[in-house]
Amino acid sequence: MMRHAALAVALSALLSGAHPAAAGKGKIMSHAAEAAILQFRNGVRYQPPPTGFLKEGKLEVEELEPFGPALRREAGPVREQIVRLLADAGKRSDPMYTAGGQMIRQPRIIAMLAGEGIVHADLGREAALGAMQQYVPAELLKPYGKVLTNDLKERPGTTAFLLIAKVKPPEAVPVVRKLMTAPRWPKELNARVAAAALWEKDIEKEFIDCFREAADPKEKARLARVLGWIGTDAALRALADAMRTDLVIEMPRVSRRSVRLDVLAALSYNFPDQQALYESQLLDEEGYDQAEAFCVKRFGTKWDTPRPPFLTIMGFPIPRRTR
Repeated sequence: MMRHAALAVALSALLSGAHPAAAGKGKIMSHAAEAAILQFRNGVRYQPPPTGFLKEGKLEVEELEPFGPALRREAGPVREQIVRLLADAGKRSDPMYTAGGQMIRQPRIIAMLAGEGIVHADLGREAALGAMQQYVPAELLKPYGKVLTNDLKERPGTTAFLLIAKVKPPEAVPVVRKLMTAPRWPKELNARVAAAALWEKDIEKEFIDCFREAADPKEKARLARVLGWIGTDAALRALADAMRTDLVIEMPRVSRRSVRLDVLAALSYNFPDQQALYESQLLDEEGYDQAEAFCVKRFGTKWDTPRPPFLTIMGFPIPRRTR
């Protein structure tokens, strides 16, 4: 334990003050990247922020280059930590990060995630698939549609299905169709999400109807996330229609949380560059004004119910102890 703690401290110091050094014949070796790889081999987990790769908030892309070959040769646990570092660096260097954005839009990082990141079936691949599914805008993954489809074909899995649902590459349709005939996948949620996102209107309608009819706040929130994953026009319109839901998830004596936050998160998953959909901008009613204005402009949404009283998350006061 003490050894790992010491290594973590050393890694932090190296990352925060690293500079590129000559490696012969004009090549540049990144001290920060090499130091990180070494420590990951020794079992140290990535600890944000990636200061050795950021200069005044801007990403030093050349510092990342050693991670490409490392992702091809290193063991799964090391690859996983490299992916976590790359994902964090990509998010933090994005111009919308300080406004609440959670996007990876840096081309070299995306290329490594979609290339070297998924070459081995291990923890690194799962981390790369997860990072792309959660943080890379769908349009930036379109050039990798064939690669991601082939990955799903060779190594089908739950996160791979969600990623295909997000990107919606046409070439994935026959692959998902075939997988849905195998015993394992027809009832698996993420596989059904991919089918609904690509072609299966019956499954899409089933999820939309269940979402609209849901009266339980937790179930409504869960289904909002599913519709966000499906990301079809019909699914997104159903989410926009629910922007005035009055459902609240309540934990007695702890907190009250509006399900509108889950609706917003599902929409933001599909429109990650729209600040109006960020939870961080919901400081007052004006925040909901902006979110609703987006729905009106994008979908022509109209509501026949008034907006519920302002609520995001409200904690209950801790009762004082009496003597």
